[in-house]
Amino acid sequence: MADKDGSRNTLQEQVALLQERIKELERSAEECSRAGNEPIESGSNLQTERQRSTRDELTGLANRVLFEDHFRVEIARARRNDGKLALLLLDLGLFKPVSDALGRDAGDELLRQAAAGLKTSVRESDTVAYIGGDEFAILLTGVARPEDATVIVKKARASLEAPLRWKEQAFQANISVGISIFPDDGREIEALLRYAERALYQAKNEGGNAYQFYSSSINSRSLERVRIENQLRQALDRRELRLYYQPELDIDTGRLISVEALLRWQHPELGLLRPEYFMEVAEETGLIVPIGDWTLVTACEQNKAWQEAGYPPVCMTINLSSRQFHQPDLAEKTLRALEQCRLDPQWLEYEITEATAMRNLEQTVALMNKLVEKGIAFSLDDYGTACSSVNQLKRLPIHKLKIDRSFIEDIPHDPDHRAVVRAVIALSHSLQLRTIAEGVETNDQLAFLRKNHCDEVQGYLLKEPLPQERFRELMESYR
Repeated sequence: MADKDGSRNTLQEQVALLQERIKELERSAEECSRAGNEPIESGSNLQTERQRSTRDELTGLANRVLFEDHFRVEIARARRNDGKLALLLLDLGLFKPVSDALGRDAGDELLRQAAAGLKTSVRESDTVAYIGGDEFAILLTGVARPEDATVIVKKARASLEAPLRWKEQAFQANISVGISIFPDDGREIEALLRYAERALYQAKNEGGNAYQFYSSSINSRSLERVRIENQLRQALDRRELRLYYQPELDIDTGRLISVEALLRWQHPELGLLRPEYFMEVAEETGLIVPIGDWTLVTACEQNKAWQEAGYPPVCMTINLSSRQFHQPDLAEKTLRALEQCRLDPQWLEYEITEATAMRNLEQTVALMNKLVEKGIAFSLDDYGTACSSVNQLKRLPIHKLKIDRSFIEDIPHDPDHRAVVRAVIALSHSLQLRTIAEGVETNDQLAFLRKNHCDEVQGYLLKEPLPQERFRELMESYR
């Protein structure tokens, strides 16, 4: 190393220079920590501007930029001292749905309350930051062993144990946490953030309200997920997606009432794949939208083709995920597809889950009414799993309730499930709705449903989902 005058620094001078720079970084880290966890007194315009650039104005916490700067400084210190750090990414899964349902002011107020609680759960040497959306980050210094991070996780949960409040309503945060450890999981900030995100994804995937340390097995699952995503993106272009069709039958007469279109993926290496293998990836990446568009047009074209071939008209039932249903242009897409396929709207039915319908009831009712006025029908799937009230149910312009298969499969053995099924059928009929039971696989289940006046049934006992060619053969019997 040479000075400007060309002389060479000694090794000792280089070391001294590096140590001085490390001390400067450490002083900066302490400043960052105070900015992240403590209120800063008002001062000059320069100080105010600096606060705005390093702190989230809503929560008063460090923002992502300041947090990452602090993180880099602490990594340098931990390398020098052979120490450990723990990175915690927290998802509260609350603010976005509250903002969607009650407005931004409600979401912001709950966010402020959560931030105040989280600040009380960490030590003075730790840093809390608001990353955005529903996510916070916590950097723990001086970690003796990875398990020490769980202490802060428990404190964070305890700090949010009391419900968050907006006016007269109370909301419970559902905290999921992903954890990565320096240097065990990585020595660079980018890797540690990436691994904590993967661990967080795994915690949420296991039902939420849990914490998960990063592990190589999670990395393997993440790589598998990326592989599925890349192949799924190509599946549409390569025409690898298929629709299978399953009849929905009148329980007393066996008459064909409607046909449900079920998605399959003809994978070039793995064979025919059911939605369980790829639907979660499709939903999270947004691929569900173009896949859903393809499904709508393909199913409508097929239904029109059956009618033109002389088969009795039937209603085509298409499942909509939450993301599909809440598209702002769903109504326009639907009507455009019907016009393109020259299919009368009365022969299309959308099936949404109870949870999807209740996510934002006002918007749900408005969208459903818009499509029902055009002649499109709606049925409610998985009824009995989201605990909606009768008053909420009465507001939905639906004509059919589908009883969740989880209640049907245990009918022979579980008296509670038998009671639930009876109650759903009775409620449905009192509201002038039809009921359909899915997942009927045994004669005992069928006999129970017939005895209790369920209207329609669907399941492998009656007929498995079939590709178009084989379903056409089935349609011959209904001419």
